[in-house]
Amino acid sequence: MKDLHIYTMADNSYLTLLNDTIIPLLPPSVPAFNIIRVPEQLDNLAGNTYNAEYRDLMMFRLEKYLEILKRHEGEQVLFLDADVVIYGDFIDDLKERLKEKDFLAQHHTNEKTFCAGIMAFNSNERTIHFWEEAVAHCAAVPTQERQPGFPEIELNEALGESGSQAEVEWFGYLPDKYGYIGKDSYMYHAINGGNTVAQKRFILRLADLICDIVRKGNQGNRWQSDWSCTSSMHIPFYSFFEKTRKKVITSSHYVFWEKTPTSNR
Repeated sequence: MKDLHIYTMADNSYLTLLNDTIIPLLPPSVPAFNIIRVPEQLDNLAGNTYNAEYRDLMMFRLEKYLEILKRHEGEQVLFLDADVVIYGDFIDDLKERLKEKDFLAQHHTNEKTFCAGIMAFNSNERTIHFWEEAVAHCAAVPTQERQPGFPEIELNEALGESGSQAEVEWFGYLPDKYGYIGKDSYMYHAINGGNTVAQKRFILRLADLICDIVRKGNQGNRWQSDWSCTSSMHIPFYSFFEKTRKKVITSSHYVFWEKTPTSNR
């Protein structure tokens, strides 16, 4: 079975969110989590879709995604935004879906367009060629003409140029369980869920709590039951993993997370 490599992109502020909210909730089936470091000159822009430099950051992300797809040709790649929290064991389900389609993505709720916040690929000649075309299509938009939300519209246009999205046989939408709250949800994506890390943290933890309530009919044990929100939007938290701890290893361009055994006490 093909290996599945998971990547997200984060600046220094979002590394804190990943460390204290995203990574501790990863299911045991996720062996590793790769984090693309944002260049220093583009740091602290995440979520600022109206900032012109933010659109430069999005181009950097698209180019990195292409580099990663080429590196993992013959394997599978899942790209996640840094404001996606995982709370379900999705690996087997996603691998089965990728047997039918080479490119799967979260769908927007009210329109038939895909969201680049959750994208899964079989990295092969076809998908690499598509992403090369998509990067070129986005890069061709003059900086001053890039609208807030860039490059969502442009990426969907690039897919449309391969034929209407409904006619692209190797593309498909992921079901609601990828990105939206529900009884059988695998992950939640905080689209428009705040512009600061504190706001994202609050939304993601609240979403996880709500999902746990929907699943179990109670608060479960993922968050402390007596949690409260302060002015800094801090919610008391503890990991529901008892046998593993997490560590982040930093490097100049990537952060690599892996599970390690908990030391005996």
